[in-house]
Formats: sequence, C-alpha cells, structure tokens
Amino acid sequence: MATLKSLLPCFLMVLLQVVDGGNNVFCKLALNSGMSPSVMVAYGQIFATIILAPFAFFFERKSMATITKYVAVQMFLCSFFGATLSHVLYYAGLEHTTPTIACALLNLSPAITFILAIPFRMETITIKTNQGIAKLIGTIICVGGAMVMSFYKGSLINLGTSNLHWRYAVKVLGNRSAADESNSFVGLTLVFLGVTSWSFFPPIYNDYHVWIMCGLASIQCLFIGVLLEGYSVEAWSLTSPIRVGACLYSAAFSSALQFVVISWCISQRGLLYVSMFNPLALIVVAALGWVIMDEKLYLGSAVGAVLTVIGLYGVLWGKHQEVKNLITVKSSGPRNVNLDDGSDIKMMGDGHDKIYTGLEQVLWWNPSYDDVEEAGKINSKIALNPTMRVYLLNSQSVRKRKEKWRERREK
Repeated sequence: MATLKSLLPCFLMVLLQVVDGGNNVFCKLALNSGMSPSVMVAYGQIFATIILAPFAFFFERKSMATITKYVAVQMFLCSFFGATLSHVLYYAGLEHTTPTIACALLNLSPAITFILAIPFRMETITIKTNQGIAKLIGTIICVGGAMVMSFYKGSLINLGTSNLHWRYAVKVLGNRSAADESNSFVGLTLVFLGVTSWSFFPPIYNDYHVWIMCGLASIQCLFIGVLLEGYSVEAWSLTSPIRVGACLYSAAFSSALQFVVISWCISQRGLLYVSMFNPLALIVVAALGWVIMDEKLYLGSAVGAVLTVIGLYGVLWGKHQEVKNLITVKSSGPRNVNLDDGSDIKMMGDGHDKIYTGLEQVLWWNPSYDDVEEAGKINSKIALNPTMRVYLLNSQSVRKRKEKWRERREK
C-alpha cells in the first residue's frame, strides 16, 4: 500500500503529460478554425471553475482559510501569472506555430525561472561548484535550443505518413492562411512570453484553494477577451463542435486537472520532481501531431527540442545537487537523508549553532511553520512539512519569524 502511494505522484504526472499533449492538439484545431485565443482561455477557465466548484464545496469548505489582503493579492497574482497571462500568450503563439514546437518551449521554464531569480539574489551564478556549472550550462543550452528552433528550419525529416489522419483536422489545418505560416517567429515569441509568465508562478505559489484561483482567472480572462474581441457574437460563438470540445477538454484537463495535480504533486514531492516530467508531453504531442494532424518535423525543430530537454535536465540536476549540499549540515548525529522517496529531510541531531536560510531560496517557497519542534529540544529548529518546504533556523529566530508570519497572514 505504501508503495502504491509513493507511486501515485509519478502516475498522476505521467497522466497529466498525456492529457496535456492532447490538449495542445485540440486547441490548435480550435484556433485554426478561427477561435480567438483569449476567448478560448476565458471559456476554459469558466468551465474549469464550474467543474471544480462542487468538489470545493464538499471537500474544502471546512478548511477554508481566512482570506486576508495579503492572501487575496497573492491568489490574484497566482491566477494571473499561472493561468491567465501564460495561457493567453501560449495559445496566441500556438495559433502561429506547431504544437510540437510550442510544447518544446515549455521546457524553458526552469531556466527562465533561474534567470529571473538572479536579479533578486534568489540565485547566484558561480562556476566554482559542479551544480553552479550545471545550472549555467543548462540554461545556455536551453536558450540555445530555443534559438535553433526560432532561426533554423533545416531539411524535412521523413517519418513517413500515418493512415490514421483525422480528416477534420487535415481540413482545418489546410485552411491556414499564408500569413499564419510566415508568422512562425511571432508564434515562438508569444509562446516564449507565455512560458516566462508561467515561470513567475512557482515562486509566489502557496497552498490556496484551486477553484478560487480558477474563478479569479475566469474574471481576468473575460476582461482580456472583451478588451481584445469586444462583444462580437461571432468571436464568442461556440457553435462549432471543435470549439466546444477544445474548451471543455481544456477546462477539465489543462486547467482543473492541471491545477489540482501540479499543486498536489508539488506539495508531496516538490517543484523539481514536477519539472522532470515536462519532456514527456513533448513526446506525446509529437506523436499525436504526426498521427492526427500529419505534422511535419524539420531538422531545426528536432535539434532545438533535444537541446532544450538536455538543458532542462542540466538545470534540474544542478538544483537537485544544490539542495543536497544545503541539507548536509554539521551535526553530532546525522541520520540518512533520501531525496527520492518523498521524506526528504530527517532531523539532523543536536549541536547546530548556525542559521541556515538558503533552502528557502533554493526551493522558491515561503517558510512553513506547521511542524516546528518545541523550544529546548534542539538548538536548531527545522520548520518542515511533508512537501519539501524546508527552513533551518535556530530556536530564537524560529519564534520571531513564526510570530511575524502569523501577523502577516492575519492582516
């Protein structure tokens, strides 16, 4: 039973990548049928809120946290960067490029987060350690892969043809204008901006109610949709079956399921674990694109995608090693630490006289004080929940920060 429970995050992440790959294909078809990206995202978030509302009512109403000004602002920012802006920009870019290339650029997220964290001193560039070199080289390779996809097309890779083409898909994709074909660079730029927006989500994410964030995203998307498309009946029409199907699929899987699964898996295994599965969606999208949409694969796209995935794992390996090094602290009686089974930190014993604050920056999480040990048991206190949110402090600092954190949440 314990083994099955430990495998559940892995199963859910694999399932999420498969359904997310299908979402890319369905949304591409809806966009090429003439649907506006902002309208599609607005409908998707509205449907997702409706889907999640009953579950939230029955399972979360008793645990509803008090929404203070600080919490409200953080939830608004989470929904804006994690759902609204990132989705609108991503689908606007998907309209002008292939699902495979758009999905490949999603693997830039950890590298972009690393770059964005440097000005705020949440990350440092160093070539004196293996993990620093890995993060730096991985970021360069990721960016290089994106540039290869953007500026180099190369020759066509002959993969043969599939006999399972969806006639409707071929018909819709055949109606693309020459302008769309010539705007592939615009599409890549918009997808890149969407991924950049998503990269702001992990540092500000907290364990808030998903359906509230979906509801906030619905309001934000409606505002953007009306601003860009007006009140045109044609723009907001759902008469086409592919539009209805894409919106419902996106709502159920890309928005509702994605929010729930990613939030839960982050809470169980951490952000690094979740990011490891991103390349799987690229394989699913490439396969579906070839089978259903007769998508062509060019050398530049293939080389760029491979480089991006290699760079992604370079950055993740560097982050993983950095966490391991910070966890290895001086202790009179250290216990074994296993970073792969979900029980990532053990009590390190007595004798700590230093304050370890680096893990908050490495893991991009605010400190959690749920499981702080009582004063007097050990000199250093470990504020730890089962989610890999870690903060190592001495006993005096724990009490002060715990009081400040509670005051901040109650305002």
